[in-house]
Amino acid sequence: MKVILTEDVGGLGEIGETVTVKPGYARNFLIPRGKALEMEAKNAKQVKHQMLQIEAKKKKQKAESQAVAERIRELSVVFQLKVNQAGRVFGSIGSKDVADKLGELGFVTDRRKVFLTEPLKKVGTHFVKIRLHGEVDVQLKVSIEATEATKEDEDKAVKTAKSQIEEAASEAA
Repeated sequence: MKVILTEDVGGLGEIGETVTVKPGYARNFLIPRGKALEMEAKNAKQVKHQMLQIEAKKKKQKAESQAVAERIRELSVVFQLKVNQAGRVFGSIGSKDVADKLGELGFVTDRRKVFLTEPLKKVGTHFVKIRLHGEVDVQLKVSIEATEATKEDEDKAVKTAKSQIEEAASEAA
């Protein structure tokens, strides 16, 4: 069944796209929730009118995303990680941490729109890609500062590592 998406649907497409889906998915999920319109000859006039509205909505979302991108581009977010005497870092910064920090600053974003190849574990400055819209990406400057780890932090890390090793050994046996 062919439908036109009236809003972005993860894993399926973006607003305004015409996609083919199974009839049950369209009738039971997409259409009742207002996420899509059915493409039929009998409602072609309605679809044409809706497409004009969808295009306007798409342009508005893109313009808003570009404005937010300009504000995010100027930001610099700072995280602190504990480091022991030998320079070993305890913990890491993941996409959820970056999304939460942006939320604290008033930029609501989903962690799935923060793209990290791997969690940040090194002290210094990193750039993280954030997708605000299908066509709008922005690089966020993330600085990681070192704070001195206490003896308790080091002992806790050792205990955690030992328990992980014991757990892996028991699963292998």
